[in-house]
Amino acid sequence: ISESDFVDPDKLKPNPEIKKKYDFIYVCLDEGMKHNATNCKPGWQSHNRNWDLAKECLKIMCGDFKLKGLIIGRTNCNITEKCNKYISSIPYQPQSKFLELLQQCKWIFVPNISDASPRVVTQAMCYNMPVLMNKNIVGGWKYVQENHTGEFFNDEKDISRALYKLLNNLTSYKPREWFSQNYGKKNAGQGFLRFLKEHYKNVNFKDAQLITFKRL
Repeated sequence: ISESDFVDPDKLKPNPEIKKKYDFIYVCLDEGMKHNATNCKPGWQSHNRNWDLAKECLKIMCGDFKLKGLIIGRTNCNITEKCNKYISSIPYQPQSKFLELLQQCKWIFVPNISDASPRVVTQAMCYNMPVLMNKNIVGGWKYVQENHTGEFFNDEKDISRALYKLLNNLTSYKPREWFSQNYGKKNAGQGFLRFLKEHYKNVNFKDAQLITFKRL
């Protein structure tokens, strides 16, 4: 069970009035408590979101495929001149603004490895955005059903293969439908409740229909 399982598709519905401006989005926030780094220094964010691999992949995505991307974070990082006119980097955004920006993108790029199931992946899926994900990620791999919700890649050596497949089949993926049928607040909450009833028989759950997480 992951917190990302509980993202509610009933609350995150695609807004048809929001136009697509970018091919993809990648989230790798700037380092520091206030996300206001003045240089592209390494840290927890860059490690967790695998910035080193992302840079190599972005060179291919910009240089070979001419894809337009939005990066949330990495605002003072240089990638390559190939990406200058294709990549826009902006700092950390409030949740409501971020969800609006998310919908301006067609799919989500997730090169992460040391990441325990990023919530942004299922948020994107609720907006019917396919996922291009590192197959070696610690958590979240369960959301990628190849040919249905997105595609896997391993590193910069095989990302071109995955990109060709993703781009050629972009309109055929159904990530929102799949996530709604298998996860989301209702399904994950009912599964969590069954687990607790089985393993904590001394607890009175009264008339609970599901149990979920609440961020404080």
